[in-house]
Amino acid sequence: MAPPTATTWTQWDGHRGLILFRAEWVDVTQEDYEFSSVVDISALDPAPSNVRIRSVRADVNGNFEASVHYVTIASGVVDTAAAGNAVSWISGDRFDTAWLSTLGVNSLVINGTAYTISSIASTISLALTSSPGDQSSVDYSANQLIYTFENQANSALVDVTDFTDGPSRGRVSSHGASGYIGDIGISTSGTDVGDELVLQINFEGK
Repeated sequence: MAPPTATTWTQWDGHRGLILFRAEWVDVTQEDYEFSSVVDISALDPAPSNVRIRSVRADVNGNFEASVHYVTIASGVVDTAAAGNAVSWISGDRFDTAWLSTLGVNSLVINGTAYTISSIASTISLALTSSPGDQSSVDYSANQLIYTFENQANSALVDVTDFTDGPSRGRVSSHGASGYIGDIGISTSGTDVGDELVLQINFEGK
């Protein structure tokens, strides 16, 4: 099973860009998106070194949650332990102790499974809210939350969020992963047949 195939369109003039995204769940075999890339920034011409999100408009038709992320801002290899839901850095990008407090990084994908971060003790040690089991030398990646849209049953939500009121003039990624240059992705949770998600994301090169 897989999420529905979305219709996407990207416009880019070398300075500012616009992403349009639409997905509709039409049968029970279609799953949620999980940190799925909406646009590959490296494919833009000319490709910016990084991007900032200026605003996001979401049309959420259905009782589900949708989140927009910067995908894979950090990646590497970790060990995990069932005791204490612990994760220990082995190699690659180290953890950032500001992920939870200021940067909007609240989850990790470890060996293909997404987990929520509970606390970060140091750049080499953190804890999850659920057990990852005992795993040795497995891949991890971190995704930075930009914004979450959550609808209620039997209603349609239209939400426009502007991030330009501030010194950074937008929501900037905190990237560290080798090769990362700002890919933008989405996750959904709780979708059902008949649900629809439409996104309009305005961004600029940085």
